Amino acid sequence: MQVLDKNKLPSNEYKKKLCQNYNILQLQSKTENVNGYEDFEEPVKNFYTNFITNHGNLETECKQNGPKCCRDVNYYIDLVTGIIKESKLEVSEKNQLIEYVETHLEQTVRAKNIYTCERERDLDSIRKRCILQHLYDLKEDDNFISSF
Repeated sequence: MQVLDKNKLPSNEYKKKLCQNYNILQLQSKTENVNGYEDFEEPVKNFYTNFITNHGNLETECKQNGPKCCRDVNYYIDLVTGIIKESKLEVSEKNQLIEYVETHLEQTVRAKNIYTCERERDLDSIRKRCILQHLYDLKEDDNFISSF
């Protein structure tokens, strides 16, 4: 019996490249018991630096498939902001880190004019993005999953 390897799903192609050389679960584990802003800031900035480099490496592919890149970029921005929101930091420190991620990461990705990528920040938009991401991924993975 074959086992489904989620890493081989077609929908994960860009996601793997966006976080190449950086495990997002590592960010979560390094920050889940952190109480101080400075201890949280470094892993977030390391993620940011790596993510921007990887996004730059995907520039050609993103020009050809902008909506997919946009969904995957937003997925990671939402994931990182979710990790920050679940942390033990003070609310003001959480907001400061979230602002850093959203302004720096979002602007850097958009600054290259590679593709149009909208990002609403309200809770309903985040929920919609999450649901749409899963639906698009499911559609993209349909043939691959059907072979099991």
